[in-house]
Amino acid sequence: MKMRPARSSGCARHSRSGNGFALADVDAHCAHARQHGARIVKDVSDMPFGVRQYTAEDPEGHRWTFSQNIADVPPERWGAKVAGR
Repeated sequence: MKMRPARSSGCARHSRSGNGFALADVDAHCAHARQHGARIVKDVSDMPFGVRQYTAEDPEGHRWTFSQNIADVPPERWGAKVAGR
């Protein structure tokens, strides 16, 4: 996957935006991104809520988080507060 930076007015370095994407194989995606020069700001890791993910930053300062579901974890188990309970 080839990503091109968006055109910027110069303010992107001061305000960040983020985007998230679900993938089938986050490890392979991260390796591919790294091989093609992506700046990995948070390496692949397992999250307590059942997701494996990493975050990269593009040249304009936008963060991209790529995730893979690895387990179905009840919200109460990882400390979330479920509304109405």
